[in-house]
Amino acid sequence: MTTPFHNFCSLSLIVFCAFIAGCGGGNKMVQVTGSVAVDGKPAEGATLLFFPAGDGPVATASCNAEGKYKVVCDGEPGIPQGNYSVAILWPDPSVKPTPAQKMMGNFDGGPDLLKGKYDSKQKTTLKAEITASTTELKVFDLKTK
Repeated sequence: MTTPFHNFCSLSLIVFCAFIAGCGGGNKMVQVTGSVAVDGKPAEGATLLFFPAGDGPVATASCNAEGKYKVVCDGEPGIPQGNYSVAILWPDPSVKPTPAQKMMGNFDGGPDLLKGKYDSKQKTTLKAEITASTTELKVFDLKTK
């Protein structure tokens, strides 16, 4: 059974591996922004993972209070050109860690408000194409109903 904790751990491992592998790899980085809305409202706290169509590193982004994000790779702004599958995980911000979870550093966030629909490369239907002229991606306008 896959739990939010397992999904979070898997996403954390992917992000860590992307950081170790590096994103530049001689490929020009493109500065890209975008936004995520769920049921017409900003998805504050949502995490995005950009999985390349072929081999390559995974880029990431986190949404601010307005649902806006900037894509980063290997700790640097930008993403290599290419086609991507985009996974999104939106942990419930109302679920707070207990003091013991804070002390142990094992809080995985609240349950995914998107109910796991987009939380992995295998499940997501979201796509992005990054070209040299891409500056802003179309809004990922998601529905929970």
